[in-house]
Amino acid sequence: MTTEIKFEHLLERAQSDATFKQELLHDPKAVLTKELGANIPENVELKVLEETESTHYLVIPKSVDTDTATEGEAEDPIAQLIARASQDAALKQELLNSPKTVIQREVGISLPEGSDVKVVEETDNNAYIVLPVLPVDSDNEELSEEQLEAVAGGFVWAPLAIYAGYKAVDAAYGAGKKKGWW
Repeated sequence: MTTEIKFEHLLERAQSDATFKQELLHDPKAVLTKELGANIPENVELKVLEETESTHYLVIPKSVDTDTATEGEAEDPIAQLIARASQDAALKQELLNSPKTVIQREVGISLPEGSDVKVVEETDNNAYIVLPVLPVDSDNEELSEEQLEAVAGGFVWAPLAIYAGYKAVDAAYGAGKKKGWW
């Protein structure tokens, strides 16, 4: 089993095992070392950011290799925005300060009232893992009035949530691999 697959399983386990999730939130370095054999330098502060249904995180990596973007990343407007922000200091600062405004202007997505997007930037000494919120089980739970209104209005929050969730695995794993953690 590759380290990337193990990392995916680690995030899945955090979603289903409350005790493990608390361990990951409290001491991510120890968990990654134990579970994946990661070698994270002492000077790196690793934080786990836990999403909720109303709060989502975008991580601006220290650098983005646009030459190795997957087909999905190349077509994903949020991934494109993050890649541009990583290379454009003014856009990055604006995204850090006013993410909803920038997403609306640059991507054309109006985020629902009450939703929050937090943007963080990785550095040599700060790294992030986003623990995505689990999607609502459509077979067992009805949509709220707010969700119904969002769908009726033509906007579905899911693309950003799905992007954040799936990209969390790729981004965190890829960043660790580039830094030689595994």
